[in-house]
Parts: sequence; C-alpha cells; structure tokens
Amino acid sequence: MTEWVKIDRATGDVLKRRTEDKLERVFNKPVVWIKLEKKDAPDFDANTHKLNATVTQPDLSDLSVAVSPSAKRVEGYEAVALSNKEVIERKDSAYAPPITVTFKLALDQENRIRALESKDALDVAGFQKMLRDNF
Repeated sequence: MTEWVKIDRATGDVLKRRTEDKLERVFNKPVVWIKLEKKDAPDFDANTHKLNATVTQPDLSDLSVAVSPSAKRVEGYEAVALSNKEVIERKDSAYAPPITVTFKLALDQENRIRALESKDALDVAGFQKMLRDNF
C-alpha cells in the first residue's frame, strides 16, 4: 500500500492522508495528491540529543506549472544536540519527583553517611544536585 497526501498548492498544507495501492491523480488543479515517504528515526543518544520532525516537499505554489508525477513529500526526523540547559533538566527529571520511596531512602542513607563523616546533611535540592553532578 502506498501512502498519499492531499496538498493545497497555494499554502503547501496537508489537507488529507490516504493509503491506497493506486490513486487517480490530476496534476493541474489547486489541490493535488502526491506520494508520501516516511523515513525512520535515526539512532541517537537521548541523554545528549533530541529528535526534530523534518518535512521535505517540492514547491507546488506555481499553478501555471503542472505538478510532476514523481513529486513526493518526505517526512522524517533529525537528531539535534541538546542545549546545556536541556541536558541539566533531563538529568534533574531522572531524579524527580523526590517523593518516591527510593529517592527518600537514598537521601536518608546519604545523610547517615555524611553524619558519620562529620559533614552537613543535604536537603532535597542539594541531593538532586549531587546526583546530577556525579551520575
């Protein structure tokens, strides 16, 4: 089965999607059906990158020119590096919310060890920062 998209030539917007083996197409109208090709997402490290959707399609806005029968829309993804702020937010979210039993046990254990070492106890924010910076 082939995937198709109905495109408004003036705006380039997708009006409909359809999956059919064969589709009756007219190429000199203000609205045309073209093939849709979907690309798989690339491999990426979710700790340092994120996926952004990409769309490539020919410019169909000139109504005086018929659309090529080979014209197609390609939808895919690209991996983009995270900013430092986004990396920190993702690390913080891995240890949040601090209401989980595991988090509370780990914080309690850390503070017991710190007491034996004659160090000040950590609050929740300090413990999250310590986890983020060391793991």
